[in-house]
Amino acid sequence: MFDLEMWKTTRIILAKMVDKLSDEELLLAPEGFNNSMLWNLGHILNIQQVLHYKLCSLEVPMDKSQMNFFTQGTSPIQWSGTPDIKYLRSFILESLNQTLDDRVNQKFKTFKPFSTSTGVVISDFESCLAFNFFHEGLHTGYMMAQRKAIRIT
Repeated sequence: MFDLEMWKTTRIILAKMVDKLSDEELLLAPEGFNNSMLWNLGHILNIQQVLHYKLCSLEVPMDKSQMNFFTQGTSPIQWSGTPDIKYLRSFILESLNQTLDDRVNQKFKTFKPFSTSTGVVISDFESCLAFNFFHEGLHTGYMMAQRKAIRIT
């Protein structure tokens, strides 16, 4: 079974890191990076919602207008407008808590198997939790490198 305490801890770390960044810093895409820290944050939240809710044929809790900024293949260069940074900051822990509550309440009953862009087949909800944790770790790592690149401690 997937360790949910580990996911809680990493989301808390992510929330603390984001809280220490200004909106302007979140919008920066340091040299050598294609996307901003904000894009990585939004992408983490977007993909988690798609994996956990959409693949279970449930309504996605994340604001759809915010999701459009962060789908796979998007970039801040393409943005028409600016995402709601305050909303995204609050959604880091809100989405975690909602997902954990929904899991306890057994809302994730059905799951549509899915093959990722790298060919990983996610066949059930537990595998989906594990893959999402990997995905979040990858993009959190990008954000840590970006923070370092703009010399933020």
